[in-house]
Amino acid sequence: MFDSIWAYHFRGVDLRSPRGKQLAIDAFNKHNEEVIAYVPKDKLLILDVTKGEGWAPLCEFLNVPVPLVEFPRTNSTEEFRKAIVKKERRLFYVTQVAPVLLVATLAGVAYYLHSNK
Repeated sequence: MFDSIWAYHFRGVDLRSPRGKQLAIDAFNKHNEEVIAYVPKDKLLILDVTKGEGWAPLCEFLNVPVPLVEFPRTNSTEEFRKAIVKKERRLFYVTQVAPVLLVATLAGVAYYLHSNK
């Protein structure tokens, strides 16, 4: 899912750059606006976990009891940055390292076949 979001919204733009940061903010806001416009108000809960909202409003909305476990707080900025770095490393490997390894392997095979005639 992360790959499809990345490809659709960011097209490989470095999100650490000013252009990338604005692109991410615009994509986030556009997505939220589309969801709010599409989903009926009685079927949509806007939960702001940055303000400490957690189980209570969510469980009330779903008409279920509040769990005894702490509300999970994940998807932090740090976790997102780690995901971006991982994505950039994978992209570097696929576009830079893998082709070099392929050429080196083919050259080695060709040398081996030629020297064993």
